[in-house]
Amino acid sequence: MDSVFLAGVKALADSFIDGAVEFSASRGEQQIVVHGKTPFDSIPTFLQAYKVFGATKIAILAKPDFTGMWSVSVVSIR
Repeated sequence: MDSVFLAGVKALADSFIDGAVEFSASRGEQQIVVHGKTPFDSIPTFLQAYKVFGATKIAILAKPDFTGMWSVSVVSIR
């Protein structure tokens, strides 16, 4: 992973409240999860995730946490 990619991942995590990044790898797959809380209108789109992660398998999971915020996870598997 190069520094430009890591800077993009950090910027995505910084856009969340209590944003965090988790890395894991197994059998040739790398999984990166960026999660945190955000208002509904700030949930990242697939285009924003594509700009960070490139052509990978991407999932964006969002659920309300009943405080007016949304718990969001952006997952990339390559």
